Order: sequence, then structure tokens, then C-alpha cells
Amino acid sequence: YQVNHEGRDLFVKRYFIKGIKANLQTLLHGNRAQKAWRIGRIMLERGLETPPPVFYIYRRSGWLKSEHIVGTEGVREAVSLKVYVREHFGCGGNAGTEKRRFIEKLAEFVGRLHLCGIYHGDLTARNILIQPATGGGESRIQLIDIDSVRATRRVSARRRVKNLDELGRNFLDLETVGILDRARFLRHYLKVYTREKRAFRPLIEAVAKRTAYRIKRHGQQFKRKASL
Repeated sequence: YQVNHEGRDLFVKRYFIKGIKANLQTLLHGNRAQKAWRIGRIMLERGLETPPPVFYIYRRSGWLKSEHIVGTEGVREAVSLKVYVREHFGCGGNAGTEKRRFIEKLAEFVGRLHLCGIYHGDLTARNILIQPATGGGESRIQLIDIDSVRATRRVSARRRVKNLDELGRNFLDLETVGILDRARFLRHYLKVYTREKRAFRPLIEAVAKRTAYRIKRHGQQFKRKASL
């Protein structure tokens, strides 16, 4: 739900826990609501952008039934990464300095997530919010749906490649996000994620291999112009 409280935008997610298995998992490992509350605070402590968690409410409605509610601050005028890219760089438009700077900014964001031990199990363009620049400032990038996030000491190579592939497959239109754009993203990612042992070429080959497999599995394909 999206609500306004005293002029403050809030997003509220409700989680319903019922049954022996779900309650046992909550008791031993916590549930998604508790995870979202905890991960949000961890990310902010590590200097990573995500809508700040405001409240967590727990209510038991029966012996094996409970409700967990998490409220986070809203991000005014923010749009998903998918919408932002389509509106600003779609159809080959705006391929200059602004696009390059945004690609590097996004690569820095993902690199810092991994460097700080943050892995998102579903790193799609829907789960990244872009708050457009205002008053001469810069746009802000924030991670949402963090109940799918894991905070670890180190994000494994397999998970890093998975995240990089997931993000790339959101933009199969090569006219909007071309080969050079993807290469620029990965080169800048490597500048930020300083723990990466692979050089640029082995990394891009690993990502491309996973992307080719997932595209074939889901019956997708890149959209290419004749000149490509």
C-alpha cells in the first residue's frame, strides 16, 4: 500500500504467516518482513541507498497465524530503472555524455552493493528506483524489494555474475543499451568492485555465457539493427 501520513509518503507491505512450516521458519530464521526491516537498516549503516524503514508491526491473529507489516519512506517522483532508461535513452536518443555518466553511476551502485556484501536475489530493473535530479543535483539510485536481499561478508562470483546478467537482460534492445554501453558498465563496475579476481574479458565472457543460456531458456532474443 502507498499512504500519506502528515504529508509524508509511506509504502507499506503486509506479510501473512500461517501454518506450522512458516511459523517454524520464522522462529528459526525470521520471515521476509523481519528480513526487510533488518536488511534496510544494514544497508543504511553501510552507506547504501534504499528507502529508510520507518516501522515494523507484528500482530498475532491466531495460534498459527500472524501478520507482519513493514513501512518504508516513499521516494518522491521516482521511477523504475526500466522506465528511466526508456524515457531518457530509448530509441537511440541521448547517447552522449549524460548516458555515459548514468551508466557509470549505475555500475558504481551495483559495484558498491557487492563490495559491501549485498546480494539481491532478483536484481531486475523493477527493483531499482531512480529519483531524477532536481535543482542542479544528480539523480539518486535506490534498491527496493529488499526482502530478497542477503547481507554477507562476500558476494560469491556466481552470484555476482547472476546479478550482472539479470540486470543486462532487462534491456534486450541493443539500440537503447548497446554492446559498448554494456562494456562500459562492466569496466566501471570493475573499478568499483576491487575484489574481482577476473580481468574485464573473462568477466564479460562469464556474463555473456549466462545471458545466452537464460535467453535461450526463456525464448528471448536481443533486438538488433541491420547495422549491428
